[in-house]
Amino acid sequence: ADKLAELIALASPMRVGFHRAFDQLREPEESLELLVSMQVDHVLTSGGAPTALEGAERIQRLVHRAGDRIAITAGGGITAENVREVVRRTGAKTVHGRAFRGLARAVGTLGAAGDA
Repeated sequence: ADKLAELIALASPMRVGFHRAFDQLREPEESLELLVSMQVDHVLTSGGAPTALEGAERIQRLVHRAGDRIAITAGGGITAENVREVVRRTGAKTVHGRAFRGLARAVGTLGAAGDA
């Protein structure tokens, strides 16, 4: 935690996100609180599962717990074909994916913005 705090301080005033290493933490809910206290802007997670769709239940719990204190970005196996289902099941307001052919059309039908 000390090294992370040092890196966050060095990055200021840039926004800081925590990548999918979050999925390897034993206690994600408590770790989320630590990241909030360190003023991390967002967490990228698949809910500890191989894909965000498989980890949707945990992502949904994290989104609920996070409220407006930190953004939860769903990531892992998200495609234009499943992005609607991921957002519906998780409540995540942002998603991350590597290859989103047709994403603008898929997200546009959600009425919400998504990160690609």
